[in-house]
Amino acid sequence: MHLEDMNISPQTMNFKGYDACPIRSIYHDAKYCSSFLDEMIEAGRNEDIDIRVLHTKNKWVQDDRAIVDDGNGRPSLVQSSADFDHMIYSRQTSFYPKNRRSGVLVGGNTFIGKFPNGQKWLLTGEESKGVDIEKISKTYKVKPENIHFIPQQNYHLDMFLRPVGYPYILVNDPKLVIKNVEKLDGTEEEKEAFKKEIEEYYNFQKLCDYATCDETVKTLETLGFKPIRIAGDYGPFANFMNSIVNQRKDGTLSFITNSTKCDNKLYSSIEKVFEEDLRKNVPNMENVYFISGRNEFWTPDRNFIMGTLEYGGGGIHCMSLEEPEFSIWA
Repeated sequence: MHLEDMNISPQTMNFKGYDACPIRSIYHDAKYCSSFLDEMIEAGRNEDIDIRVLHTKNKWVQDDRAIVDDGNGRPSLVQSSADFDHMIYSRQTSFYPKNRRSGVLVGGNTFIGKFPNGQKWLLTGEESKGVDIEKISKTYKVKPENIHFIPQQNYHLDMFLRPVGYPYILVNDPKLVIKNVEKLDGTEEEKEAFKKEIEEYYNFQKLCDYATCDETVKTLETLGFKPIRIAGDYGPFANFMNSIVNQRKDGTLSFITNSTKCDNKLYSSIEKVFEEDLRKNVPNMENVYFISGRNEFWTPDRNFIMGTLEYGGGGIHCMSLEEPEFSIWA
C-alpha cells in the first residue's frame, strides 16, 4: 500500500533509514530540492523510482519529519518539534527529550533491515542509548534482541555507515581516505594540502570523542554483520556514505550519492576513485549516481551538495525520504 493511501499515526511513521531494498518513492522538500531535482528525476526514471516533491519547507527531511496522510489522501510531512508533543531539538547535542520517551529515533542515526528469515533488525547510534529499548521495539516493530547501538564515528550513522544488503555494511575508514588521495588528479603540492585538510577534519572528530573505524567494525562483526571498510568521507564537503541504495528487480544494487564535480580538478576526481572502490567491494553494484545540483552563489567553486555538506552538515540521504516497496522486500 502506498503511503498516501494510508492513515498513519505519528508514532509509527517517523522516518526509518533502510538497508538496501526495493524503493518505490523518494520524497524531497520543494524548498531545498530545486537545485538537484532534475538529476534525481533522471535517476528515478532509470531505476523505476517515483520522485515526489512535498511543499513543507524542511531541509533535513529524514531527521525530524514524518510522512502522514493530510486527510485528503495526499502525503504530507509533519515536523516532530511542532506536532509531536513540542519536542526540543539542539544541533549541538542532537537531544530529543520527547523522542526518548516515545521510542522514536532520529532518522539519520537509524537503519532498519531484514534477516533472511524476514525478521527485522535495527541499528542506531550509541547516542540513542537513552531511549527505552522496549519503546523502540514497540514503535518500530523490531524485537528487543535485534536492536543494537553502534559506536558513532560522526554525529549520525548515515555520515559514516551504509548498509548494502544484509549482512554487508560499508564503513568509512579514514586511513583508506588518506591513502586514496594519491590516486586523485592534481599536483603533489595539491595532494599534500588536501591530506592536511582531511587530517584536520578527522583530528576534530577525535576531539569530539567520536569512535574509531576499528570500534565500529568490531561491534558490527560481533553482531554478525560483515563490515566492508571503504574510503567514503573525504572531509566536510565530500561524503559518499550519505547515500540511498536501491535494490533492483534482478537483485543488483544502485547507489545514489553526492557528487564532487566542481571547478577544482582534484575535488572532481574524488568520485571516480570512490566509484572504483565501491564496485570492487560490492560486486553486485549496477548503477552509481552522483548528485551535484547547480553551483550556488555561496559556493561558487563547488556544487550545491558539496556546499550543503560543508555548511549544513548533510547530503543527499539527509535531504531524501525513501518509501520502500514493502510488498516485494523479502
